[in-house]
Amino acid sequence: MAAGEVKLRTARPDDAPAMAAVDRQSWPTAMATGADGFRCRIAAFSEGQLVAETDGRIVGSAGAQRITRQFFAANSHSYDLVTDANRFTASHTPDGELYQLIGVGVLPAFRGSRLGRQ
Repeated sequence: MAAGEVKLRTARPDDAPAMAAVDRQSWPTAMATGADGFRCRIAAFSEGQLVAETDGRIVGSAGAQRITRQFFAANSHSYDLVTDANRFTASHTPDGELYQLIGVGVLPAFRGSRLGRQ
């Protein structure tokens, strides 16, 4: 693991490419979120999109949205429906009572450091 201190912060739109790079190394290709998907998530619910960085480099990310019980009950539980095809633009509700963690990704060099738990 890198020597620098790891800091957690809310993601910014310009973090999207680095978040996508982390996702590609964390998930199978078909499940990884691309930069455009992360930009949409940040636009829909910035407070729920977090990055971990050390020495100015993003080494992990986590994404969440808020949804209503009604939305969840009314839709099939397929990933695409409850995440609006991984964008959150139609599924996120600012005052939704359910906080839905969608995914956590960590670069291979940082696995085992409990970064995902942070």
